[in-house]
Amino acid sequence: MQHLVFHYFCSMLKKGISVIAVEYLNTALFVRGLRDLKQQGLITLSLNNPAFCAENLRNGIAQVGLVPVAAIPELKPDSVFSKYCIGAKGPVHTVRLLSNKPLKELKTILLDSHSRTSARLVELLAKKYWGIEVSFKHAEAGFEKGEHSDDTGILVIGDKVFAIENKFSFSLDLADEWTKWTGMPFVFAVWVSMIPIDDIWIEHFNQALSMGLRYKDEIAREFSLRPGFEGVDVRKYLTTHISYSFEEDKKKGMKMFLDFITDKEYDIPYK
Repeated sequence: MQHLVFHYFCSMLKKGISVIAVEYLNTALFVRGLRDLKQQGLITLSLNNPAFCAENLRNGIAQVGLVPVAAIPELKPDSVFSKYCIGAKGPVHTVRLLSNKPLKELKTILLDSHSRTSARLVELLAKKYWGIEVSFKHAEAGFEKGEHSDDTGILVIGDKVFAIENKFSFSLDLADEWTKWTGMPFVFAVWVSMIPIDDIWIEHFNQALSMGLRYKDEIAREFSLRPGFEGVDVRKYLTTHISYSFEEDKKKGMKMFLDFITDKEYDIPYK
């Protein structure tokens, strides 16, 4: 069996392990570092939204990916391998509940379909921390640009937050709300492998991610010129709001979140 696994791993290296990552600003530093592995032929690299990344791993289209934490129980719970993640030790800025009425007056929350983790987080906060009763509904693509009743809140994640957050009267940062409630950092996404990978490959992978984190200034200049980032302090976002090391406190925070959402007592069905 070990002989077969070894040959399988070698064959994957020859053709390049298929890696999928998120195409948001918060992952741009990782992607910058992974370009080196791509150039060496050790990986192929594709980008998409968090939910799509998890789906590609689930369907075997990609072997390694940056996936929303809420998807881990449906993949391989023991498959998290990297010492890096997408996390926050306070406000993350780009995962927000936006509305024109305060929390207590909301009747519905529309959920951004790009991240199941953020959707489960807002459900959990509503029930256990904010103490509000609302209906949760999946939103269609582009929902954040539409008109909504004042008693409807919208969960918005990723780069599109920058363009619309100032159009609403009320804005809650979900990572900050989690930390206020639990005292723990929050982990949004982790690196998962669906195939056997050895320590040498993991070391190269982590080195590539670490190298990418050194390009904050370059990435900040690049994104500052893109539409939708006008007036955004990109470097501050990359440096202050996103925390990349998968440290013990983040592992504990992630376990706490997973314990909540996998316990049937806390399971909140979509409507």
